[in-house]
Amino acid sequence: MKRRIMDGELKNIEVFSSEKVVGEYSQKTKLFPQESKIIKRYFTKKGAKVLDLGCGTGRTTYHFYEMGFDVIGVDISKAMIAEAKSKYPYIDFRVGDACELNFKDEIFDYVLFSFNGIDYIFPENNRIKAIKEIYRVLKSGGLFIFSTHNSWFLIPEKITGYYFLLKFWFRNLVENRIFSKYKISECQYGELLTYHINPVQQKKQLENCGFELLEIIGRFDDIRKYFEPWLYYVARKR
Repeated sequence: MKRRIMDGELKNIEVFSSEKVVGEYSQKTKLFPQESKIIKRYFTKKGAKVLDLGCGTGRTTYHFYEMGFDVIGVDISKAMIAEAKSKYPYIDFRVGDACELNFKDEIFDYVLFSFNGIDYIFPENNRIKAIKEIYRVLKSGGLFIFSTHNSWFLIPEKITGYYFLLKFWFRNLVENRIFSKYKISECQYGELLTYHINPVQQKKQLENCGFELLEIIGRFDDIRKYFEPWLYYVARKR
């Protein structure tokens, strides 16, 4: 029986399925610096089987395909997958739910959930379901790589970012979400209900689901990374 998608998550899916967002995502083709660093450091198994979750229009999926990996791209947005198939008809793209993956146990060497896609699953127990599903489909010793919004975010890249932070906290104060992990965040696409977690809590969450945290990766390589807006986590299935 398929899970019932709650209103908060449903609105997120609608935002990401809009023609404007799909069109803009379709123009994105490059890997982020953190992704390039992770792939170079960890994706060392030739011809490995990769699950690209929250693949959008195939930005990361295409790079895995070009590198010779056996990759499948999955996204909950039908519009995103339709665009991905149009751009890359030779890659295996599927509509799917990270909380209920339609794959057998222990078949993937790597699972990537990039660009904070896991943060738009709601509520938290469904996020946990997704992590446990990822654990299930990974081979023993397989790697789970994902990015997530950092609740310790304090230092914007630009001065204008401080205005954004003030506006963000004021909005969530009004909405009584200061102490909730789910915050209302505004972007150029609209309002999103977005999960925020700090590195200590994220490590514990992963361990509770059976993973071992190997590395936290940000734009910076020093202590400043712990205050970036989002971070990448590399975890291994025990």
